Amino acid sequence: MQTDRVSAAPSVGPAVQLPDTSWSDWRDPASGRTWRVFAQAPLTAAPAGGHPLLLVLDANQSFVLAAQLARNLLERPSDVRGDVPIVVGIDHPTAIMDHDARRRDFTPPDAAGSPSSGGADALLGFIANQLQPQVAARWPVNATRQTLFGHSLAGLFTMYAMFARPGLFGAYAAASPSLWWRDGQWLRSAASAMNASSVPWRAQVQLSVGALENVAGAQSPRRAAVLAERRPIERTRALAELLRQHAQAQDWRQFQVDFSAYPGLDHGEVMPRALLDALSLARGNRT
Repeated sequence: MQTDRVSAAPSVGPAVQLPDTSWSDWRDPASGRTWRVFAQAPLTAAPAGGHPLLLVLDANQSFVLAAQLARNLLERPSDVRGDVPIVVGIDHPTAIMDHDARRRDFTPPDAAGSPSSGGADALLGFIANQLQPQVAARWPVNATRQTLFGHSLAGLFTMYAMFARPGLFGAYAAASPSLWWRDGQWLRSAASAMNASSVPWRAQVQLSVGALENVAGAQSPRRAAVLAERRPIERTRALAELLRQHAQAQDWRQFQVDFSAYPGLDHGEVMPRALLDALSLARGNRT
């Protein structure tokens, strides 16, 4: 007598892990804050001058994707893949996004002096004085080929970093940056740094938004009201044009600005698409 055989359910294996990656919590002695730092070790031999570096903010969401995109480059022929960046990420030491901490640490200082915002300089200090030197001590990194990536409030921080400490990075990728913060007052004061500069700035700037980040693309009346007030596409395009015009007027030939509006994407969907462009920027960044 023949009986039916029921296949046993496959056993559950170990958790998926991304090779050559690690994370640890670093305490910043200057600010007293703790940052979770992620890193993917070099995937290739160092090119002449050292590895390019891609530093991603909101790393709990962005690091694994960025690291895997960099790893995918290894499948491409060596003569077309370019230099594969080291990927490093920064986030708060929490399993989920800490919205209060993001507002505190990614926003520029302002006259209000609120303890719940305006802490961007502390994070910039940690990056410049702790993170970048320790990464360079561990691996051969090209100091002029470092790219900073951030989305939303982290995109605001990315742009503030360029104005506050020009030269800290060679390239800046800001995806759907929150330029509406404090109604753009921070931008008007920060732009004075460009006007006062006695030396040409050298950087590649990548600004992006989703084409649905407008009233017509809103999914609810509440969201439409927010977008009508914040005007992300208009503000980001205007910033790109302002930077281009200033660079042209000052004859800053090594300061380049690109603006993209990704079709079919809203604010929350922009990050993965923009991260792919940021990786390309990091591979080609030669300021």
